[in-house]
Amino acid sequence: VCRKFNEVGSRMLSRGFIQLEKRHSTIYKRVKSLLPRRESERRVHPLSRHCDILQGVETRISMLSMTYMKYIENNLLCFIPGKVLDEMINVLTFVESDCTPPRTHQLLQELRDLSSMAMEHFDEHILPRVKEHKEQMDERRQALIASFSGSPTNTKQVKPFFVQQVNDLQKIKKQYKTYKHHIAYLNQNTQKLIQKIKRQNKRLKAQSIKIRDQERKIQEQSVKIQEQEVAIADIKKHMDEWDQKYKDLTTELMRARDYILLKTSSSSKPISEAAPYTSPPKFFKPSIKPRMAQILLKNNYSSLHLELERKRKSNLLPDIPVKISRNRNEEGEANSKETLVALKDPDKVNENEGRILSLENEKWQKILI
Repeated sequence: VCRKFNEVGSRMLSRGFIQLEKRHSTIYKRVKSLLPRRESERRVHPLSRHCDILQGVETRISMLSMTYMKYIENNLLCFIPGKVLDEMINVLTFVESDCTPPRTHQLLQELRDLSSMAMEHFDEHILPRVKEHKEQMDERRQALIASFSGSPTNTKQVKPFFVQQVNDLQKIKKQYKTYKHHIAYLNQNTQKLIQKIKRQNKRLKAQSIKIRDQERKIQEQSVKIQEQEVAIADIKKHMDEWDQKYKDLTTELMRARDYILLKTSSSSKPISEAAPYTSPPKFFKPSIKPRMAQILLKNNYSSLHLELERKRKSNLLPDIPVKISRNRNEEGEANSKETLVALKDPDKVNENEGRILSLENEKWQKILI
């Protein structure tokens, strides 16, 4: 076989396996992002079968990478099972299409068989040859080191050092591959968290601006409330003053009304010119109890009025003038003084009431005679 052709074919197979692994990871991430988070909702989702198929393919890819990648990275061989690559490409193309896939075990049955046979063939036939080839390469490397160093060295002493270095490199590469996806996932989550923190900072700034506006409005409202309280206090003060003035005015009006009513009631009684009428004294005040005084005045003036009306109707002595002596006037003044004394002292009204009535009757009898 041509070495150049062999080298190109080996490179294409190894690159195809690496590209297939990347393609599978992108498809699997996209399908997983479309699925809901709850397990109960995932089972009934239309993409649940796609996700199961991709999980099965991922299992096969991981098994093949553990079998072949260690030797591919050391340039000892290439990814030999090309038929497995073709079957994986067909499965991924079918998953990307809009068709409804069959059950997982039916679709992946061929891939499982091919990958299992490839790994068995590698363990039985290829791995022993690779180990022999590796030992030959190590011996050649040790010989080259011995030739350059100029001193004879034992190959058995140099061989463990290089084997240990190769093993360490292989371990480091394995760790890098195992942590590679985890690091990418953590970076993605970190970017999401950074975006969330930025959004939260924007919201906090907006909320702080709103809080400042609210505090300013509260201060303005408190100033307005204080001004309104002062205005309300002034209004209350004015209202109290006007209430007091109104009360004083009503009391004055009540006093004036009582005085006017008392005066009109006393002046409305018809009195004859011949009858001696004594005006109310100047010291008469509305504060005196008017009840007994009005009763006495009504009795006196009503009896006088009845007598005069009876005399006028009878017309017995129309031409005879009424003679009033000075002594009679003095007696009338004395009787009026006694009446005023009774008005001033309401407690003695009951005692002097009979006396006053008898004196008045005697006076009018003398006038009529």
